[in-house]
Amino acid sequence: MNIDFSIIDTYLDNKPDYQNHWVFSVIKDDGAYCFTQPNPSNKQKINALYNKIVKALENFTPYNSSLLNRLFPNWVNLLPEVNIILTVGCPNPYDAMVRGYKGTEYMIFDLAILSGYDDGKTDIVAVIKRLITHEFIHICIRQDYPATNLAYQGSLQHIAFDEGFAHLLSFTENVETFNFTQMIDTHYNISIEKFSQAKAETDIPKQKVLLDTANTGAYWQKFAAISGKLFLAKNITQLENIYKKGPTAMFL
Repeated sequence: MNIDFSIIDTYLDNKPDYQNHWVFSVIKDDGAYCFTQPNPSNKQKINALYNKIVKALENFTPYNSSLLNRLFPNWVNLLPEVNIILTVGCPNPYDAMVRGYKGTEYMIFDLAILSGYDDGKTDIVAVIKRLITHEFIHICIRQDYPATNLAYQGSLQHIAFDEGFAHLLSFTENVETFNFTQMIDTHYNISIEKFSQAKAETDIPKQKVLLDTANTGAYWQKFAAISGKLFLAKNITQLENIYKKGPTAMFL
């Protein structure tokens, strides 16, 4: 993996130059400059997290590697090509994301936001491994199913597919043996209904809002991502078939 430490190193050296980095202009689709000043009192905690992340990345293997072998046979070759940027200054909730810049995709992790998860009880290295797995799954999927020139309904389907697989495969190790019954019983029908309503929307301004909220906000409010994850969990034995068929296979 190629890891860019320039932003975090500049921040920890108390230099403001990092605020001009292109990262803060690719967070949102409209290219607006998005920057939030990190709390100075958290610098020590951010530095400690930085060291933990570097250690976690030394011998990184994503969750569910045996399943990845079946879904993405080329994933081992993609991993050395992964570009990671460690940053601070992204607004909530952009703690981890994949963004493109000049034809190259980057996994971006905001250490100021992530440091908020490190409460002394949480295994922050496990959290980071899940996040990296999640973002790496996006890179694998976009090799096969790039989200380009999609109309509104196609975009929703792609979000459910892309985010569904990313959330499921990074949820836990050995995900194929996990019991999702309670989660499905509690959340499946609600998320699927909201997805169906969103897909039927014809008002263009409302469509834009729905696309913006399909995978943002509180976890269970990400209706496209969660409905996708739970659909895949409900069909856990059919993951390879669903993946081969692509985004249009979701919810069929």
